[in-house]
Amino acid sequence: MQAEVILLDPNDVSSGKTALNLRGFKVEVLDWIDDDGPAFWIKARISTELDELSFFRWVKNIVSPSHGDVVEAGAIGPRPTEYRN
Repeated sequence: MQAEVILLDPNDVSSGKTALNLRGFKVEVLDWIDDDGPAFWIKARISTELDELSFFRWVKNIVSPSHGDVVEAGAIGPRPTEYRN
């Protein structure tokens, strides 16, 4: 799964990254410019069995104390094809 996270205060980037890293996420600070302020965008990836809604909530709970928000979260790549008889 992958999540795009926005951290609204540059002073919180380190704590947000650390919180995600401690839970096993691979974290990448994106080189995106936010026209509305000094926000930092992060891409966080992890392998998990959670469904997309549970994953979204989990990441949101991790980054909220760091004044962050989850913009998008979900599976990476194409979903497996379901076979029906």
